[in-house]
Amino acid sequence: MLPDTGAWSDLLGQPLTLAHDGAPAPITGWQLAELFFPSGAIVACDGAILDELPFERRVPAGRYPLTLLIARIKDDERVAFALLRFSAQPVVQWELATRPGQDRSKLKADQIFGYGVDSGTGAFADAKAIDAIVDDGEAMQKFVDDCGDEMQKCYRHTRSWAVAEGESGSIAAFSSGYGDGSYASYFGLDATGASAALVTDFGICDWPRRPSNGAEARKSDVTSDGRRNSWFRNLWRRS
Repeated sequence: MLPDTGAWSDLLGQPLTLAHDGAPAPITGWQLAELFFPSGAIVACDGAILDELPFERRVPAGRYPLTLLIARIKDDERVAFALLRFSAQPVVQWELATRPGQDRSKLKADQIFGYGVDSGTGAFADAKAIDAIVDDGEAMQKFVDDCGDEMQKCYRHTRSWAVAEGESGSIAAFSSGYGDGSYASYFGLDATGASAALVTDFGICDWPRRPSNGAEARKSDVTSDGRRNSWFRNLWRRS
């Protein structure tokens, strides 16, 4: 757990409020293992299907801390945000993360680019880590099985997570807000325009620093046209 809420509250802005009723959002931060990104090409996707392409914006190869921000809603604990930090530099601007072929300027105010979730889990991964398993049925099934086992070990009502790492990089899977849906990610830029952070917003909370695209994400047109041709998506949908 992170005792210093200032580590992330300044990034997103204050106050954070619950999207469904505008009440203050009680948030706890949990820092997971550092994720390994040997290619610097980051994928945000469904944690059991892994079928999205990496974002256009790249980061330097390296290891970066992942923090899950958990909102407590009555008896539930929901993953509201998944946050990667690439540097300690202040974030001066957030921008909607895009994949090749996606143009933010063509979106309406109530539209976002995001990824679809069918398994109740989201993920961050290095593109190389996904490439190493996504077209290998046995390896992919082993990942899903092992990931499920690890998520059970840290499960609390309505949230869990798991991190896998190999020579090709890391894959971190985590519960996605209220479950299935479509979710946007945003890069936080420092004063030089370099990437200082990346956050996926699971629609639990409203945050003051969110860019205008995505302000109405829970009722918006969500476009995800950057998917891989994944055989496993079809398998998962049938199961």
